[in-house]
Amino acid sequence: AYGRALENLTESDHEHIALAAHGRGLMRFRLGRQEDAIKDFRLARQHAHARADAEREADILLDEATVLDWTMDYDQSASLVMAAAALPL
Repeated sequence: AYGRALENLTESDHEHIALAAHGRGLMRFRLGRQEDAIKDFRLARQHAHARADAEREADILLDEATVLDWTMDYDQSASLVMAAAALPL
């Protein structure tokens, strides 16, 4: 359903793209599709940032960091956690 939602959204609909990409990323992570989940989280993060939604961006950063922990990319994971902590919430 998230994929269908993304197909029907315009590029300028930052809020809904961020929501749908984040949701699809969570589902893909739960299915063990870490690389695809990371791509979705990055897309969601870009749109949350474009909308200046720091709270959503922080949530996405932390979810992406969790996926990176599972892929044993601890350095990148730590940098995302620090980036989330630095956001003005």
